[in-house]
Amino acid sequence: MTNNKMLKIAVVLLLFAVAIAFPATNETVKNEPSGRVVGGNNAVNGQFPFVASIRNANNVHTHQGALISNRWVVSVAWIMQGRTAFNTRVAFGSVVRNQGFMFFLRRLIVHPEFNSTTGANDISLLQTIIPVFHGSLVFPASLTNFRLSGGERVTTLGWGNTMLGENTPQANSLQWISLQVTNDQTCRNFFANDPNFPLANGLCGISDANMRGMCAGDEGGPMVIGNTVHGLMRISPWCGQGTNPDIFVPLFDFKDWIASVRGF
Repeated sequence: MTNNKMLKIAVVLLLFAVAIAFPATNETVKNEPSGRVVGGNNAVNGQFPFVASIRNANNVHTHQGALISNRWVVSVAWIMQGRTAFNTRVAFGSVVRNQGFMFFLRRLIVHPEFNSTTGANDISLLQTIIPVFHGSLVFPASLTNFRLSGGERVTTLGWGNTMLGENTPQANSLQWISLQVTNDQTCRNFFANDPNFPLANGLCGISDANMRGMCAGDEGGPMVIGNTVHGLMRISPWCGQGTNPDIFVPLFDFKDWIASVRGF
């Protein structure tokens, strides 16, 4: 074996060791999203093996994404503003906040036509430096091959706030709830007179009970049916107050862009 080959193997092994051995932290950061889905259920390890914890440079959880292959995570774009591959990390394999296996990023790519005013093209991709190992605790989701049209029951996930307002309680465990997708027109009718909540390309999911829904800090949380990811949580205006909808990014609309970036 040549010296160059031995050096390459040593570098790969070192990166792998760093990725899986980087210590988790229980540090909290002021003004960063915290807590859990409103009225949610505790997830268990392996139940949603595709959920990605997206973190800052201090390895502290800030929001969510979904693992869609052995090196790619999909999330929303608006929470990536000001972030780079150098100050962002991803972690997998634990429902406990700030635990799991941490990976460094090679690239962080925001859709080039993302519009923060209208919410159009609110999607981003994160590529890890080394492949993410697969097993019972970590496994990629499948990307949907159709757009939800309304009436479907979905599961949504996140570590967001427990209620509307600041300084809400935190939960250590990933939370999940069941929502029903509305059709596009019903979704738009909810926000027809409120320009503060951009809706471009949006899907809406509604709980059938008060005090159940997504909240601030759940951004990027996957909307799934089984192991197939259909959307990502973009914004939750009411945090489970009443039977009002949460807004999601429909991933089917971006399948071509995702394929063009990752090459398959």
